[in-house]
Amino acid sequence: MAKFIQNEFHKSAGTSAMLAGAILVPAAVAGHLAGGGLITRFKMETPAILKLCAVSSFLVACASPLLLLRCDNMPLAGTTVPYHYDGLTGGQVQSRNLNSSCNSLCNCQAEFYSPACDIGTGVTYFSPCHGGCILNERTTNFTQMYTNCSCIGENNTLTDGVCPTSCNKLAPFLGLAFVMVLLVFLSHTPAAVVTLRIVPPSMRSFAVGLEWLFMRALGTIPGPIMYGNFIDSTCIIWQRKSCGDVRGSCWVYDSAGMAITFMVLSIVGNLVSAAFYGFSLLVYKPPTTKKLPVLNGHTVDTNRVSDLPLVNGCAAQSNGRPSMSAHINHGFVHDDP
Repeated sequence: MAKFIQNEFHKSAGTSAMLAGAILVPAAVAGHLAGGGLITRFKMETPAILKLCAVSSFLVACASPLLLLRCDNMPLAGTTVPYHYDGLTGGQVQSRNLNSSCNSLCNCQAEFYSPACDIGTGVTYFSPCHGGCILNERTTNFTQMYTNCSCIGENNTLTDGVCPTSCNKLAPFLGLAFVMVLLVFLSHTPAAVVTLRIVPPSMRSFAVGLEWLFMRALGTIPGPIMYGNFIDSTCIIWQRKSCGDVRGSCWVYDSAGMAITFMVLSIVGNLVSAAFYGFSLLVYKPPTTKKLPVLNGHTVDTNRVSDLPLVNGCAAQSNGRPSMSAHINHGFVHDDP
């Protein structure tokens, strides 16, 4: 989520990580507590719990298009807008190229991303070098300024950092993300309860271990690799190391492409989860219940001492356990001889 916030809303890495943590941790805790609370409050049986898990996953899939709530790509010279873009007329980039005739003599490299902003047009340059700047100076408020920039218009001055945007979609996105994360974790506790209920007590430890094995093998281990490959497919500027022109990490992602990628992965993953929960509900067979004896019109659970009839003021027992062979005869209880 931190990378998503950083790219879609043009925030710094530190700010994005802080916002992601402020959303993920409380939402995950609330989801776990809500899942366990619903089971306790409504005394849910196994079929009801499976329905809860399926509905939760389905709701997350339905809410996934909210990931398209994003800001537009920032105007970045040579990638999303052409060089000499005035910020007013529409500009289309014929081919993504950070180098231009205005900075051809600067021998600029794409090894380090050091964005600089043209305040007049709102266009960000990959680095002051790509803006054709020759001089730099530090102002009284410790802001780095770059002057004599050949790629800039009348102002011919750049300031350090990405240009600020007027996009105000971050707050509603964070609120909706909180709800989505809560729904994701809502099914975690109920799913664990189902695992413990559907196996014999002697097999519960093995069942939990097997469950975690599949979670690691199918989710935790390949998941980050798969997500990373899909995210990298939306990259528009790669780091190019000077030694042998080796490709490094991604500097800038396509905003629309990343949002669509996250949405599709979320929809597919949660629909698959909902389908498996539904399949589990179809094949689930409730355990058979043992018919209990009746004493004076009331059902007697012979596994509970409090339900057993008394013999000389004590519950009928056999070998330290409630006797299963106590007979009822005219209101009196006697053991088998």
